[in-house]
Amino acid sequence: MKHRVILFVALFAGICFQSCHNSVWDEMPAPIAEFVARYFPEQDVSEYGSTDDGYHVRLQNSAAITFNNNYYWLSINGYGETLPQMLLFDELPPALYEHLQAIEELGNVYAVSRDTKYYFVRLLDSDLSYNIATDEITRQN
Repeated sequence: MKHRVILFVALFAGICFQSCHNSVWDEMPAPIAEFVARYFPEQDVSEYGSTDDGYHVRLQNSAAITFNNNYYWLSINGYGETLPQMLLFDELPPALYEHLQAIEELGNVYAVSRDTKYYFVRLLDSDLSYNIATDEITRQN
């Protein structure tokens, strides 16, 4: 009898976890869910919300990502963890990615953000800004 109770509790807990997990993913628009799944596979979403300006996703013990209303990311903060290099390759302008590669900083990117004119990259000990119109990269210490 004791084994049946333990089995029942484990089964119930698994169903609850799965339904809770799915509900957050089901709430997210497909482009956001696909972005998160692609660059942060096997990460649990701890928070998801939408505002008039866009969407916010916080991963458990990991990154926070802000998207605009068109599902384009505006900021990705690793909160102490480096960002995946595949994300940097896919999402940064080629000149900025190549610069990070040339100065051997690809493994030290902790946050990125962008607006209509600039990309901003937070490294371990400095920040970079990339001007979209001119391809100019500036380092701030």
